[in-house]
Amino acid sequence: MLTCLCPDSEAGLQITVKVLNCDTITQVKEKLLDAVYKGFPYSQRPRADSMDLEWRRGRGGRVVLQDEDVTTKIESDWKRLNTLSHYQVRERERESVCERERESG
Repeated sequence: MLTCLCPDSEAGLQITVKVLNCDTITQVKEKLLDAVYKGFPYSQRPRADSMDLEWRRGRGGRVVLQDEDVTTKIESDWKRLNTLSHYQVRERERESVCERERESG
């Protein structure tokens, strides 16, 4: 179970979502978006790849979780997608789904 701070919520609405520690980061984003946008048509909700999953660690510590980053494990020619257990996210920790930052360039 993760607690998610809902995007576009002025009141700081939080919901609890059931996830597995073996879920990839994209799977977690999909589950969070399913819960946040429950009752909305699929076509009217943001796509998981347009959102970031931000892990809030303690006071002021924030980490954007990704399926692939510099910590991704490579075995032979295979990349292992990052999961919640890869980042050592524990049950009942806070996450937020937010719109992906635009890269300047």
